[in-house]
Amino acid sequence: MAERVTILIIDDSEDDRIFYRRTLKQAPGVEYVTREADNGEDGIRSLTAEPPTCVLLDYSLPGHNGIEVLKQIRNRFLYMPVVMLTGQGNEEVAVSAMQEGAQNYIAKANITPESLHRVIGNAIEHCALHKRIHEQRASLE
Repeated sequence: MAERVTILIIDDSEDDRIFYRRTLKQAPGVEYVTREADNGEDGIRSLTAEPPTCVLLDYSLPGHNGIEVLKQIRNRFLYMPVVMLTGQGNEEVAVSAMQEGAQNYIAKANITPESLHRVIGNAIEHCALHKRIHEQRASLE
């Protein structure tokens, strides 16, 4: 039986959300279940109501950018895996996203089923590892 992973997609482009859903269905060995939000506020509400396994977050959102949404996610969910998506492929965006707590970053033009599956898996593993380290340190104090 395939592993089941819930993904919250926060992206204002319906075409992009459809593309991510289709791409995730092609990933081997994992059953991705998706939920969607077309803006940051709805994304945060959805995240709070039922936390997913990982968040795919678009950098360019109406009203504010993905970095602002990422900061809100980090304030509420320290160990939530977040992958920043952008159409620009801009290195500054990648650095900014990683500095603010995204576990990974991918340019939309570079997304394949394998690459999306890989960045999601890496983000989930990264957060799980950091959570275990934090818990072990806390138990030693």
